[in-house]
Amino acid sequence: MALVEEIEKNLPESESLSSLFMDCLKDKQKSLAATVKDVSRIKVTVGDPHITKVFEGRWLFGSEAEGIAAENENDGVFDPCLYSVAQTKKGKIVVVQFEDGLHPVEQMQIYETFEDFKNATTGPGPGGYPLYRTNIISAVAEALDVPFEVELDI
Repeated sequence: MALVEEIEKNLPESESLSSLFMDCLKDKQKSLAATVKDVSRIKVTVGDPHITKVFEGRWLFGSEAEGIAAENENDGVFDPCLYSVAQTKKGKIVVVQFEDGLHPVEQMQIYETFEDFKNATTGPGPGGYPLYRTNIISAVAEALDVPFEVELDI
């Protein structure tokens, strides 16, 4: 009950536990609906030596052989990789990263939720940098029909 009391104490006056609960249910309903449609067998080859990993899901964008490039965000960090993202039949987010369509996937990361994917960083704790560029996160949010905004401190 301490969790409920803490959340209730920190909620804005315009929100209630009931409305928060309903929002959570609606989000879960969207997630479950998305996991049911357009599911097929996805095969991804990773690493050296090659390991083939197979799961049921749907590509949100890209494929094992093609993806979208991370956009430069003028922060001095160059990301030469292409990214493709899938959603598993259980709603998990799978990110495949590769240099180009001629080479096998270099990395495959699996996240429990969109929020976990969006908040992934290069290191533990608050000192890490975002693992994925804004355009990659935005493309996933759009495919999942999840709101996503970039807050600017300008």
